[in-house]
Amino acid sequence: MKIEMRPAYEWTCESCGRNQFESAMVADFSEEDRLQTAKAMGLVDEYCTEMPEDLTGDFVTHPETVQCNHCGESFETKYLHEEDDT
Repeated sequence: MKIEMRPAYEWTCESCGRNQFESAMVADFSEEDRLQTAKAMGLVDEYCTEMPEDLTGDFVTHPETVQCNHCGESFETKYLHEEDDT
């Protein structure tokens, strides 16, 4: 038996210090949508007609807010290398 692995984000609660996991939101794109998104993100040339074989994987995004499963504190989220504007 094989178990399906799904993308997730790990974060640490700033209040209680416990590590948490949140499921990533995986976009269910058609091949055309994947290509258009890759073009918009600058991952492929605008004249590209097919997704390159070396550009595999899912397009995922993280939730805008998370809540600690232990202490209940809620937080806004940011990407790992995103500048903090607070």
